[in-house]
Amino acid sequence: MTCSITGLSVELILWIIDLIPPAAHLNFACTCKHIAACSSNVLQRHRKAYKQYRAASDLDPATIPTLLRSTVGLDDPIPAWHVRSLEVWRDRTSWDEWKTYSFLTPIHDDPESNNLLRKLQDDEVVDCLDTLGHKLNGIEYETARTQAESGHDGILKTLLLAHCPRIENLKFITQMHDEGSCLRWLTTIISNCISSTSESFPGIVWPSGLASLRDVAIGVPSDTWMDNRSRDPSWDIFVRLLRLPNITSIYYKNLCGDWDDEYEYVKDIPPRCSSVEHLFLDNCDGENMPWNLREALYRAPRSLLTASFRSGDARLEDVDQLGSGFPEEQHSLKSLMFYDFGRDRWHTIHGYRCAAYQPDQIYHCCPLAQVSINVQDIASFGFYMEKYVEDGESDEEAYVRHAAEYLPGDMECLILWGETGSGLAGDKPNETKLIERAIIKLIEDGNYPSLKAVYLEEIEHRRPQKDARTELCFQGAIAAGNRYGVDVHTLTNRNQLLHEISFPEAPDKYALETGPDWRQRPDIWVFDPYVGRRVPPDCAKCGCCESYS
Repeated sequence: MTCSITGLSVELILWIIDLIPPAAHLNFACTCKHIAACSSNVLQRHRKAYKQYRAASDLDPATIPTLLRSTVGLDDPIPAWHVRSLEVWRDRTSWDEWKTYSFLTPIHDDPESNNLLRKLQDDEVVDCLDTLGHKLNGIEYETARTQAESGHDGILKTLLLAHCPRIENLKFITQMHDEGSCLRWLTTIISNCISSTSESFPGIVWPSGLASLRDVAIGVPSDTWMDNRSRDPSWDIFVRLLRLPNITSIYYKNLCGDWDDEYEYVKDIPPRCSSVEHLFLDNCDGENMPWNLREALYRAPRSLLTASFRSGDARLEDVDQLGSGFPEEQHSLKSLMFYDFGRDRWHTIHGYRCAAYQPDQIYHCCPLAQVSINVQDIASFGFYMEKYVEDGESDEEAYVRHAAEYLPGDMECLILWGETGSGLAGDKPNETKLIERAIIKLIEDGNYPSLKAVYLEEIEHRRPQKDARTELCFQGAIAAGNRYGVDVHTLTNRNQLLHEISFPEAPDKYALETGPDWRQRPDIWVFDPYVGRRVPPDCAKCGCCESYS
């Protein structure tokens, strides 16, 4: 005698539903009307969990313990199954700090915030730590237990990250990575995963949460009191993040370290060990980046698509190595961007015998589609190459030819920054006009069949005073662009754009789903490829305002 599942009592069906993994609840509910009716409660729990925990954070002190209990089987597994993003605003270091964070008032100055009663008992902390197995050694295990029992939540957030089954996005607002912090414990767990391989178990066994992470951002600015900056070396954290098995993008703000660091980073990031496709280093302390880290970093990604750097108060030294190292080793590289260095008052970018890097360093290396380069380096390169003059060619014609020809053939977008006639080797009278002739040549000659846009606003804004602001610049380049379907961006060109170009973009306060500015950025803001962020469209490009003159 056979019995249909629909013939079972409601109580038995509800018991079966509790045994089914969360991923199968919807499919089970769709089998028939009776099962759907029995599943109404569990589907309502799914809807509630999705709304409350899809983008989770540590702002509410109850969130992390609740989700941690969900991940390790101490409570309903549905909430943890819906977590896709976690935002870490600040690490708590004692039970006195287990309060809800206010965006306006620092926690110790907030008399209206009440402490949360403990959500995890000591035996539950032990149960959670036991889920990591061999990922913590004896000393680390005892340290983690002691910290958790004394009110540190860094280890709890790390445990949640390790076991959250479908988490993809991780953002740290805090940059602190001292002992007991979530960032430090995350680094420890990753390091232990890597070092746990042996002849018997040659592959790395990753916890499910770390295996599902795709995007990690450290130091996302929030414009709240919880923004802070760590001055401690962070190279080790960065290289560990590169080893996450399915990582696709890493943003790191204020990455720094010691120049005399002699650690052999190639041991941690051997060639082609990382799945990362997009790197964005914001205010990277390139002056103190060890050579062995640079060399290892160029080779570590298997298929890097974009590498972006943005100016700050740290010095980005030996940029010519970055300009050649990434393209030479990463034949998949499509975008090499340097943001906000053209307006840098402190000259925090520098290459060997050049402002940043020479165009011939990227000429044959890879199919770069987006090229960001200091106009001084194009100008000086053209000057140095003047001696290679063809028959009947003047020095200026040779200058223009070489300045126009030594760029990647697959280039789609050229962003020029810096100042012409700056005094570098190659300083020439009317250099802005010579650069324009080079721009016209690269548009017209057909050497760049994929070219869509040339950005000249920065060098137009910073052109020397001797150029006399009595005439509009780059009118010839604009005309050439109109003829060949290339957008030429200048301060005064108001022609309708033909192409929509997407640039590597860093997360900001508007990208924080649990922050006060989520979805508050006006839709009319546009991305500025010079500063590397979205800005208000405050220029009508009439040529008469302060930004032009």
